[in-house]
Amino acid sequence: MKNNSKLIISQNSKISTALKKIEKNEQGALVVLDNNKVIGILTDGDIRRFLIDGYKTSDLVIKAVNKSFIYATQKTTRDFVLKALDMNKLLDVCKILFVSICLISYPITVLSVESNEILSDPELEERARAISKNLRCLVCRNENIDDSNAELAKDLRLLVRERLAIGETNKEITNYVVSRYGEYVLLMPRFNLLNWFLWLCGPIMLILGFIVVIWSFKNKSKTNGFSLSEKERQRIKELLKD
Repeated sequence: MKNNSKLIISQNSKISTALKKIEKNEQGALVVLDNNKVIGILTDGDIRRFLIDGYKTSDLVIKAVNKSFIYATQKTTRDFVLKALDMNKLLDVCKILFVSICLISYPITVLSVESNEILSDPELEERARAISKNLRCLVCRNENIDDSNAELAKDLRLLVRERLAIGETNKEITNYVVSRYGEYVLLMPRFNLLNWFLWLCGPIMLILGFIVVIWSFKNKSKTNGFSLSEKERQRIKELLKD
């Protein structure tokens, strides 16, 4: 694809912008991104239904995005594709082909946030994403909760949004999650006194070990290279004369 920008759109763009892009790319759909991560797909049919429901072209794409799509990447198995090729899922297959092309030709990551999790207030939703980026999925390997499909990650995403809805700040929500799950839940640990000690403990032990080795080596050298007293030298000379 010569111009990937024709196939993608930000969640914060207007519906009117999406309509123009769909008309230009002649594909009938767009991949919706949030900070370079796939969160859904938007087709011309989605937009028509959106406008019929009373919304306007000046509204944001995030309100109309369809998150119930199936996607495939270069690593998708043959069995998955064959299973998707069902006559009852013809529309899903079209979406698979479209999104797969975009995933192969554009370096993006798929989010696991479901449509029923998204807050209606775009500002609160943006804050939820910002908080989630630093919260670890406790049953995954170095993934934040937005990138994980695990149930525990979903529970944490919902918890974050519930706390936002009642008016808590980002810091208060993060502190609440840490109080329940410990510092390990943070992908980027906070630099308090204990963390500083743990971070410095390794280098300090290495330096101390090096000092001990040097001291032992010098002490051994002194022991092996001891000198005789004057009296002892005289006694040896007398023994040698005899």
